[in-house]
Amino acid sequence: MKQFKKWDLFFIRFYREQHGDTLIEGIVSVALFAVVAVFVCTVLMLSLSVISRARGNTKGGMTAAGGVAQQTTMGTGSTSGASVSTVSGTMVFSDGTNSYTVSGSYVKGTASAGVDNSVTYYTFVPQ
Repeated sequence: MKQFKKWDLFFIRFYREQHGDTLIEGIVSVALFAVVAVFVCTVLMLSLSVISRARGNTKGGMTAAGGVAQQTTMGTGSTSGASVSTVSGTMVFSDGTNSYTVSGSYVKGTASAGVDNSVTYYTFVPQ
């Protein structure tokens, strides 16, 4: 018969007495899983919110740019969803030694980009 050392007998008795997980181990593992699941869900919801806001900004910017383009090329009012206004003015350019003044009009297009945000697009049209 094989002779066991003192530590071998301890481990044999220890493993024979364990027949599965205890209730405390099960509760702890479920709690850890819940914490990780909440963290993952929070990250996913935040990323979806950022994507939705970026989509709204892009859509609003395109609508405002379309309204400004329609105003500058056709001279008509605003497109659907964009508020366009025109103000006459001048723009001054300088190359360091000389200044150049150009008269024209500033066109401003504003469109909604979601619930609490709007996008404004500006352009200068020389005469």
